[in-house]
Amino acid sequence: MKSRTIEEIHSLPVSEVIGNYMILKKAGSNYLGSCPFHTEKSPSFTVSNAKDIFTCYGCGKSGDAIQFVMDFKHKDFKEAVREICNTHKIEYTLKSDDTDESANERKLKDSLYIMNKIAADFFRENLKADKNAMDYLVNKRHLTEETIEHWSLGYAHSGWDGLLKHLKDKGYTDELLRISGLVHYNDEKKKVYDYFRDRIMIPIHNVRDKAIGFSGRALIDKPKDADPAKKYPPKYLNTPETAIYIKGNELFGLNKASEHIQSADKVIFVEGNLDVISGSQANIKNIVCTSGKWISEAQMKLIQKFTNNVSIIPDLDAIKECYSNAEELLKFGFNVEVLKLDKKDLDEWLR
Repeated sequence: MKSRTIEEIHSLPVSEVIGNYMILKKAGSNYLGSCPFHTEKSPSFTVSNAKDIFTCYGCGKSGDAIQFVMDFKHKDFKEAVREICNTHKIEYTLKSDDTDESANERKLKDSLYIMNKIAADFFRENLKADKNAMDYLVNKRHLTEETIEHWSLGYAHSGWDGLLKHLKDKGYTDELLRISGLVHYNDEKKKVYDYFRDRIMIPIHNVRDKAIGFSGRALIDKPKDADPAKKYPPKYLNTPETAIYIKGNELFGLNKASEHIQSADKVIFVEGNLDVISGSQANIKNIVCTSGKWISEAQMKLIQKFTNNVSIIPDLDAIKECYSNAEELLKFGFNVEVLKLDKKDLDEWLR
């Protein structure tokens, strides 16, 4: 759990912290400067308050405010936190053992971010080689190749251990694999296998654009006249909660939509990942969704960083949940409108 000190640091505009160490100039909704970590002729060091991150497109360095101070001043985690606290009049409450715990936690999270990136690349290569999966996206879902690439969509084969073998070949241990959310350990049957199989794979990124998990969409829908005694796989299967993915803390598509939400001063909520992707393809850029039917308090706080105006486009079978969400958003101080379509969902309406 983050200490109050860390939460207060992350509540500061990251440009305000970094601006104490270098010159930044406003560039649209971001800030731009010459990278302090390498020599460059044209500024490529970008700071995004919306994403709470800095990124240099020249040398590849990126991170949050604490990481910047660690790198710029050659300090360890605890020293960097203390310096930011002193500069910004924040009470320093880290305990003596928080440094090692935080360092270990950051190391674990970094490993999981990399694993998810490797998995996303693996699924993308699978999709390129699978005609049926590509046909589903292009001909059934009417997505362009540009959209498929933009959202890094992929495919998990129906085999049991393709990703497992790939990650083991990369040197990942059973200890890390067990907590990654990418493979499943059945200790009772002493079996290990891929968590996602025969699914379109949609990577989930946090607002800082780091891969934190996946939503897997089944290629075949359950028939309307399905035999109730027969088991069908769920339409969507999401990564189980891990050290980097807590469903109620994230919004799918926010990494791509945050700046558009700010400029439009409005966010559009839809229900499904493919609604977000189809909407984005139709030039609706300020669009996100939850990974379930309900909007959490953490998600509302996340959106409030960008806007207080919300439009909800519900699925026809989720009107009740939509109005419950609208009530919670109103209580939280948002301006809310509900836009009902004459189709099952936004994806179908756009098609």
